Amino acid sequence: MAENGEEKLLAVARHIAKTLGHNESMADDILQIFSTFDGRFSREKLSEDQQPSDDGSGGVAALERALNSLDSQISRFVASDQPIWSDPADSAAFLDAIDELVNLTREWSHASSEKPISACLSRADDMMQQAMFRIEEEFRSLMDHGAESFPVSHRFDESEEEDDVDDGEEDYDDSQIPVAQPLTDYDLIIDALSSATINDLHEITKRMLAAGFDKSCSHVYSGSRRVSRREHVEVRPPEAEHRRRS
Repeated sequence: MAENGEEKLLAVARHIAKTLGHNESMADDILQIFSTFDGRFSREKLSEDQQPSDDGSGGVAALERALNSLDSQISRFVASDQPIWSDPADSAAFLDAIDELVNLTREWSHASSEKPISACLSRADDMMQQAMFRIEEEFRSLMDHGAESFPVSHRFDESEEEDDVDDGEEDYDDSQIPVAQPLTDYDLIIDALSSATINDLHEITKRMLAAGFDKSCSHVYSGSRRVSRREHVEVRPPEAEHRRRS
């Protein structure tokens, strides 16, 4: 029983070292600190399960299990017909899965020269490509729908313009010169997106950059921004301008 208790204690210590140690050096430092408090926490004992088996099969099996779990989660979101960001719980779970995949890839990248690990990392890369393709769609959708929720206060109305032209022809007076009112309030904020949408876009952007898809992120943002500008900047139709001048 005492032996079982000690094994559990060592397992907990290993888990703490693995969780808090963002790299091998930090994990070693944590193990060293443990060993100074109790002889049972010697680096030899604590490190024995950190190393893969001689043939590397133990490490590969653990990596494959992690990939299988993430593949199941990510595939469900990628195949969904509904916008992921329509449900806060789904969007949070999708981002968490991407975070785990990024961390897993980084954790094993040092062993990429080993053929079994390389095959797993190649699979992880394919999964990331699918996740990024879907998250680009979500980014674009948030930009488009976010802009639609902030309609332009006044859009050109052809019939309204025609009425204005007719009225102007009847009541036109050379002595009536329109005078622009002075602008006194310079504290203007023009934003086509809500703060909630901006926060969602920020979270997506962080994941795309972490996964190395910065160019894709820039492309989808600039493309959506151009469309948004074109739709929300009021431009007078040429035919209406021609009627006014004639």
